[in-house]
Amino acid sequence: MRPLRSLAIILTGVLPGLTPLAAQSDPLGFARDPHFHDGFIVFSFRGDLWEVKEDGSDPRQLTHLGDARDADPRYSPDGRWIAFTSDRNGNNDVYVMPSTGGEARRLTWHSGSDEVEYWTPDGERILFSSSRGPMAWESPLYTVGIEGDLPEAIPMGAGAAGMFSQDGRMLAFIRRAYRDPKRNYRGSNTTDVWVTEVGSGTFRKLTDPVLEEYKEHVHDPYPMFGADGWIYFSSDRDGRFNIWRVHPDGGEAEQITHFTRGGVRFPSMSPDGTTIAFHHEFDVWVLHLDGQEPRRVPVDLGWLVDRNLTEVVSTADEAEHFSPSPDGAHLAVDFHGEIFVVPTEEGVGEVRRISESAWRQGSPLYSPDGRYLAYLSDESTEEEVWLFELETGARNKLTDQASKKSLVLWSPNSDRAFYTSGTTLFAAEVDGGSREIAENPAGGYTLTQVSPDGRWLVMHRSDDHQNVEVVLFDTREGAEYNVTDDPARDVGGMLTPDGRTALFLSNRDAGTTQIFRVDLEVPTEDPD
Repeated sequence: MRPLRSLAIILTGVLPGLTPLAAQSDPLGFARDPHFHDGFIVFSFRGDLWEVKEDGSDPRQLTHLGDARDADPRYSPDGRWIAFTSDRNGNNDVYVMPSTGGEARRLTWHSGSDEVEYWTPDGERILFSSSRGPMAWESPLYTVGIEGDLPEAIPMGAGAAGMFSQDGRMLAFIRRAYRDPKRNYRGSNTTDVWVTEVGSGTFRKLTDPVLEEYKEHVHDPYPMFGADGWIYFSSDRDGRFNIWRVHPDGGEAEQITHFTRGGVRFPSMSPDGTTIAFHHEFDVWVLHLDGQEPRRVPVDLGWLVDRNLTEVVSTADEAEHFSPSPDGAHLAVDFHGEIFVVPTEEGVGEVRRISESAWRQGSPLYSPDGRYLAYLSDESTEEEVWLFELETGARNKLTDQASKKSLVLWSPNSDRAFYTSGTTLFAAEVDGGSREIAENPAGGYTLTQVSPDGRWLVMHRSDDHQNVEVVLFDTREGAEYNVTDDPARDVGGMLTPDGRTALFLSNRDAGTTQIFRVDLEVPTEDPD
């Protein structure tokens, strides 16, 4: 058989080229996770990391993986490194790269989600949250060394986000993960600020400390230690998310920003504890904690050269579905939503492309006379059965019903193709339209054979007790006949050529699957 070596598909997202971004006076839009250090801001935009000066000038792209999401960038205390979260290898892990740009190094390798929070004040380790356990629904915060040693759990029970104080003595954190944004929630499932002295084993809840007042509790995420010793955080206790602060010893929280629309999102504290960067109304903002007002950073990336989003995808001996032609000379295959017909002999004939569109086509099925290919396509915005005439190239939609479908078999005379939808078996007529054949609410039917005259269908199905039986179905009379009727699992029925015997697979003999036969009392041949 000829190997599938020459199929190629061009997948296009948007045309490559120059994409105009917002002018300096307009919001950049969707820049998030900003972090400030010594006059520079790093942030995530379109899944990559960028850096700009505090005045928004000199933009510089740091990562270039358009098919991955790089987020949560955090400068090291000395500004030499940037730790960040990325799913470039399948799930969120901790990475680190030089702040001047260069290759990123992976530091965590767990199958759970590891997300960067901040650095330890000495710049030797990175604090991150994780879903790795040890409890099923809760996990402590962890640290990992910049060289990628074994992560160490902080003895704290549950921790979902946090930051060390600049002297490393205390850790502010939240226990319950906060899924931004969830504004105006009041109740017992809120995120609150906690603090602990590192190594003390004692913990203090700073916000919403009175359990009996749970109906008034609000979300207080993103705890951040300032150089002044206060813990800053985000809260919507005034109706919009703003920056507030609370002392580690407890007491009333104080409001710092007073936005009345939009609110603060993704705030972070600079390593020296003097500046908060955050996202507000699709822009990057900074707030210096020396009494200045929050200020929008006019980020202007100018013209961005997009990564080429057109990709040529080829397959080597691989297909998602296949169907041989009746004469065995060709094979219909689908790959990445397109259908091809390829010759089965090496070097004999040409590859023919059957479909070429933005829609997804698949599950091709040759008709017994070799004239048609039935296939599934969502070209009409619903998955339907379509017909392709191989000689003329004519296409025709046979069905019109909003449902997920599976093509199964053709009738022997090529006048209809059988398909299933939910628990119902249908027939799509070559002349157009479809009709319901049979329905089994207990789990539908698995069609394995159609008799030569098209009258009898050999199927197996479950009953209400999930006992699987092989049945014959008379399409003329609409009658079903159970031909196995045994508590064992009976599947894969086939009729012998004379139509008098059914062969099937069953585990009725000591639990091992073997081939069995049963002589039929049902007349499977037309008496006429």
